[in-house]
Amino acid sequence: MVLAVLIALVGVLAACLTHYYVLYGLQRYYVKCDCCLSVWQAMLALLIIFAVHIVESFYFTGIYWAAHQLLELGEFTKAFKPIFRDYFYHSLVTMTTLGLSEFNPEGHIKFITAMQSLLGFMMLTWSATFYYKLFSQEIPNKKSN
Repeated sequence: MVLAVLIALVGVLAACLTHYYVLYGLQRYYVKCDCCLSVWQAMLALLIIFAVHIVESFYFTGIYWAAHQLLELGEFTKAFKPIFRDYFYHSLVTMTTLGLSEFNPEGHIKFITAMQSLLGFMMLTWSATFYYKLFSQEIPNKKSN
């Protein structure tokens, strides 16, 4: 169980740092734009945020693979096949906190899944709040001051 906790914490830390630096970079870029933001800039920011969520799911895809194949910390129910697609699917479904799947984790992998689900809720909330704050306020035009 201790190993599962440590692995989950590494995944959480990696995801949080990645998320922070991407959102920090977006915020710095859009504040420097110094003008009203276009729909294309808003869409670009949304796509970048979407991509960072996918990257964070890839982190946990690797963690599930290692926990299952290398460390033997648990199993998945019968419908699971130990291939990239199923590890990635489980990670995405968990990250979005849906939890709907044909297979479920058993053993210590359950803890990693629970931690990713909590992380996913936090990341989605963080992203939505960031996006709303960034694009719901007028950025002052320095030329008119």
